[in-house]
Amino acid sequence: MFRCSAAACGSAIDLYLRAKIGFCNCASAIDDEEVDRVADFDLIGGEQAALDRGRPIAVHGMEGRSRRYVLAGMAQKATSALAIAFHDRCDMVVATAVVAGDDLAAHENAVITFLKSEEVRRWAEVTLGL
Repeated sequence: MFRCSAAACGSAIDLYLRAKIGFCNCASAIDDEEVDRVADFDLIGGEQAALDRGRPIAVHGMEGRSRRYVLAGMAQKATSALAIAFHDRCDMVVATAVVAGDDLAAHENAVITFLKSEEVRRWAEVTLGL
């Protein structure tokens, strides 16, 4: 898990990042249903609902999708979340960002920028064997 403070990011952001080796639908593009299915909402609890359709993204040459959610029933102050999934062949990276605020457009850009960082690239190379 990575954390960005409110002072640094405008709102507190907790980012859960994991690899999913050998996901089952590796021959096609990631769609909204796939993002909903692989997002790590079970780590944060509460209820979530998608706000809109997802958007295509690219991270380190891997294609994927980002989708925004509203959260309810949370013990913490987070009110929004982003689920981002991208893949290389049959290996997927899933990022679930929990945001204490509702300016998801700005936070989505910050999270994707972080996912494009050298730190995440090195993590993905080691974890996925790229």
